[in-house]
Amino acid sequence: MNREQFSHHRQKTLFEIMMLVDRYSKYTAPPYKYVIEQLEAKGYKTAWGNDWTMPRLCMFLQRMGFVGLHGVKNRHVNHD
Repeated sequence: MNREQFSHHRQKTLFEIMMLVDRYSKYTAPPYKYVIEQLEAKGYKTAWGNDWTMPRLCMFLQRMGFVGLHGVKNRHVNHD
């Protein structure tokens, strides 16, 4: 996988996680297990082709600039 493919894969995966989080509940972020099960059901793997685990998902979100699923859920909150 070259750099461009790697970046595209990460963005596509992040978009799918955002959609899962947004569809789960208006008020709370989903459990990590739910997100992992949904990613697996849709055939998503890590960029290295591994299955998703909670630590892998946490590290992925951290690399993408989020503090867990709660951070993804609250990404639109404007703190004035």
